[in-house]
Formats: sequence, C-alpha cells, structure tokens
Amino acid sequence: MGTDDKMRNQGQVWKGRAKETAGKLTDNERLERQGRTDQAKGQAKGAMEKLKDAVGSMFGRRLGSGRGRSDYDDRYGGSL
Repeated sequence: MGTDDKMRNQGQVWKGRAKETAGKLTDNERLERQGRTDQAKGQAKGAMEKLKDAVGSMFGRRLGSGRGRSDYDDRYGGSL
C-alpha cells in the first residue's frame, strides 16, 4: 500500500473521530453519525488496501498498479 493511501485513509479515520467528538460535545447526533461513518469508511479502505497488498504479494506484484510482467511472461514469452 502506498504511503499516500495510508495517510489518506488514516486521515479520514481521524476526521471521523473529530466529527464524532464534536457531535458529542455539541449534542449533535447527526455530526456524531457522520463521524462514525467517516471512521468506518477510512477503516474499510485501509483493510481493502491491505488485502490487495497481501494478494499481490502472493503473486509477486502489487495489484491495481497497472499491468506488470509476471514469471509466466519471462518463461514463455507471453501472458495468460
């Protein structure tokens, strides 16, 4: 996972925490709900990036970063 993706996802989680806290302090249920939603979105995106990295490492490359060459390409002169 790229550092910028990590920071963006974590930023969304922190933004959600701030919104949720502000909502609690001001007794604004809508703002609290938005904060919890932002946190969940950031955590879900982070989990998906980790999953992509894990699957990509199983195949020796990062998924979603364009078409890369594989061992198959090198051995047999083409792709699947």
